[in-house]
Amino acid sequence: MRRITLNRPNRKLRGVRRHLRSLTKWADLIHFENDLRPGEKYVNFKVPLPAALVEGPRSRHRLQADVISQLLRAAEKLARQQPPENSQFYRVAVLLTLPDLFASEVTLFFDEDYFHGFLYENSLPDLQRPSQLYAVKIPEIFDIECGCLVSYTDDEYVYRSHHWTITASTPHQI
Repeated sequence: MRRITLNRPNRKLRGVRRHLRSLTKWADLIHFENDLRPGEKYVNFKVPLPAALVEGPRSRHRLQADVISQLLRAAEKLARQQPPENSQFYRVAVLLTLPDLFASEVTLFFDEDYFHGFLYENSLPDLQRPSQLYAVKIPEIFDIECGCLVSYTDDEYVYRSHHWTITASTPHQI
């Protein structure tokens, strides 16, 4: 279950093991039904966890690494799945947003041009790659790990995050 805590970010996290078991089960059971609507460019699967578990003052590095690993497992399973029958293009990617991991997702792309909008020119050093930073093993099927720094300005606050795309270099063409 996705949940955002706005009023008590320092509250003690409860049921961490239960949430991680639920995430593992989600990664094991994830699948895409072949009900692709005409013109649909993508389908995404968000992290099914409370936000406080993966970001904020109570989140831990090890928990974040576990979440990234499960996202990669889910993406690998979807990449090995039979693509939708009425799709001309099929690509699976993990879209990571760091440090705000709650915004991360596994995305299925059905439009090649739309997909290329998420392939960033890699402008971040190798030491900041999620595979290096969190010591997670990326499945062999995914050989692209590219990221960039994104900045948003809201009134006087400047928000900066690293956006990473982890995907395969060859699409599943039908």
